[in-house]
Amino acid sequence: MRAGANALFVRWRATPTLAPLQQILERVQAAAQASGRPIAFVMEIDASVGAPEAEFRRRSVDAVERVGASIACLAVVLRTTGLRAAILRSVITGITMLAKRSFPVRVIPSLHEEARTWVADHVRGSAQARAELREWLRELEASQATEAGAQRNRSRPATPRR
Repeated sequence: MRAGANALFVRWRATPTLAPLQQILERVQAAAQASGRPIAFVMEIDASVGAPEAEFRRRSVDAVERVGASIACLAVVLRTTGLRAAILRSVITGITMLAKRSFPVRVIPSLHEEARTWVADHVRGSAQARAELREWLRELEASQATEAGAQRNRSRPATPRR
């Protein structure tokens, strides 16, 4: 989890479980309280993540309702494609449709410029604060891309030099 510039970023690297859910809720509320207004909540879901269990989905509906006033918008960065992406997108849609919420939700493939602008446009504050949020998200996307590249390089066998 990372917080900054009226936002909270959470990255799921494994299938979500109930254990970290309470911690995330507390961080959302603390970030909104520190900001003095609802924050952007950006959640990244790695390609290896599977659909959560039914109990997690039920509790997530309750969680969204509990912290909804602390969230200006939710951007879900789905780092997968195909059937897995379709399943996860349907889980996200189900949770957000069942929960009583007042914030918009968008599922996106990356934090590209349009997505950063969408997130920043939903957070109250000055033009400078929104620009800082877009820059924070750009840096976050760049660091995630660097990390993903490093992981791919570690998984490749070394090529002998001649």
